[in-house]
Amino acid sequence: MIVVKEHEPYPDYDPQQRDLLGEPLQPEYLEIYRFYVTNIGYEELDAESCWRFYNQRATVEGHIKESKLGFNLEKLPSLNFHGNAFYVQLVLLAYNILNWFKRFLLPGEFRSKNIRWLRMNLLCLPALVVRKKLQWFIKYPVGYRYRTLMEYIFRRLSEGKPYYVFC
Repeated sequence: MIVVKEHEPYPDYDPQQRDLLGEPLQPEYLEIYRFYVTNIGYEELDAESCWRFYNQRATVEGHIKESKLGFNLEKLPSLNFHGNAFYVQLVLLAYNILNWFKRFLLPGEFRSKNIRWLRMNLLCLPALVVRKKLQWFIKYPVGYRYRTLMEYIFRRLSEGKPYYVFC
């Protein structure tokens, strides 16, 4: 186990604010502790190498949080164990499809967006699907902010087989 202690400047530190004894109200620095626990022996991986290997890799909590908040996993829908297991498997499938969507269809600057942002800005927006002369068209609002992004996504999709025309 490795413990790393870091000092970061306290965001609300004001040297002018003091209590009755003359001590500052907030500390000047925050002490942040990071713990790295591994089953790899010290002979194979020393402390610095372990820190380099595991630093910034502990993001699984963020993925779990996104799954819970973005995919409605705060509460399971049933009291049946197998029903809940099936529901969680469907949510994981949706999560994987979303990650494939971000990896293969979105440009680089949008790949780090979470499901809430994608849902609000790309999926849940007013549009009109119209069919004219055996072709389907999607009409978005006139002042749609991410129109060029949607055109890029449809262009990437059209590299496969689906055909689209942006109105």
